[in-house]
Amino acid sequence: MIINIDKINAESLIAKVMNQFGFRHQYEVAEYFGVTAQTLSGWVKTGTVPDKYLMKFQLDVQGLQRENSYSEKSETHLKEFSFTIFFSNHIRSLIIIPFILSIISLILVFFIFRPVYTSSAKILPIGDSGSSFSEMAGMASQLGLSMPMNFGNEIPWDEMFPEIIKSENLVQAILNENFTSNKYGKQQSLFSILEKEYNIKNKSEIFLEKMIIHEFNKMIRVSKSRLSPIVTIELNFFEAQVAVDILRKIIDVAGKTQVKIKLKQISEKRQFIEERISEVTRALKNAEINLKEFNESNRRVESSPSLKLEESRLEREVSLQTTLYMTLKSQFENVKIEEVEEAAMIEVIDGPIVPFKVTSPKKVSSVIFTFILAFLSLFFFFYLKDYSLSSSKKYTSERIEARRKLFKNIKSLIPFIQK
Repeated sequence: MIINIDKINAESLIAKVMNQFGFRHQYEVAEYFGVTAQTLSGWVKTGTVPDKYLMKFQLDVQGLQRENSYSEKSETHLKEFSFTIFFSNHIRSLIIIPFILSIISLILVFFIFRPVYTSSAKILPIGDSGSSFSEMAGMASQLGLSMPMNFGNEIPWDEMFPEIIKSENLVQAILNENFTSNKYGKQQSLFSILEKEYNIKNKSEIFLEKMIIHEFNKMIRVSKSRLSPIVTIELNFFEAQVAVDILRKIIDVAGKTQVKIKLKQISEKRQFIEERISEVTRALKNAEINLKEFNESNRRVESSPSLKLEESRLEREVSLQTTLYMTLKSQFENVKIEEVEEAAMIEVIDGPIVPFKVTSPKKVSSVIFTFILAFLSLFFFFYLKDYSLSSSKKYTSERIEARRKLFKNIKSLIPFIQK
């Protein structure tokens, strides 16, 4: 807006100022120009306004016009973004690229990645209560005899069984077993199957064995609830039937190992009892000889209180050794019976179960996930790219406003962010 200084008078200038800035009284116009109300009245009477006040008004009006023009352009520029225009510009890339990546994912999960089948079984380890031997240990302690501590306590077989399964000796025993594989033929050792499957070559024998043991240990997962003695075993393998056969063999070998440990314990128990029987037998014979010699030397014991007390002591010693001897002989017979018995110490509650579908990779889920991830990644890439600013000035009001608008639109795309 350009004001013609020659044609404008004081009254028209006051009217324009009031209209431009929304003033309702003339004293507000005087305050705008920085003069008194009397000076403003003098302008009206003379009909003229000094040039410097005309120039002030003209410059202020031009400044407001420039600000309004910039604001309109900036708002128009920021309002140009439209999801309709956005999708029309990038729809081909947003569909074709995720589709291609989904096809690649489909090829990988169906033809490249190794399928994994999971067979599982639930096992209940069975242990003896050890109550009979605990009773003997208690009686021996009352008699002042020492016995091994582990004989008086029950072995927690449910805690030991997972450790047996993960032991290196058991793994080596399983790796030497033969299995029939659809991929590698009949009666192939598990060691050979894993060596071919994982293509482990040009390694020393020790390193090769450690590598295969490591790979096999990764296939086995053993878990046990704290409140239940039931042990769950899961085995991951690339063939369903072989997974079942391996898991069945693991259970069998682990059960035999547990029986072996128990028999070793029983053997140590039997050896200890044999030694104690020999000691008690000698002590019983000595006690009987002492009692016999005392009776032969003292025919009239009842006439002497001291002799009677000594006889009672010798008889009590014979009775004590006799009781202990009978207890040890009874326990010795029980141990011999337990040593002959080689019954299984585990009960298979469930399984091994033949897996009817692949555990991983999830083929359909993998393809869908790949498409969605690629689509969202491209969407945000193009979205941010469309909002990129080419100006090199970092702190201009246009960049600040554009950044504010960008963050606002990003937040609007996330449902759980409060607007």
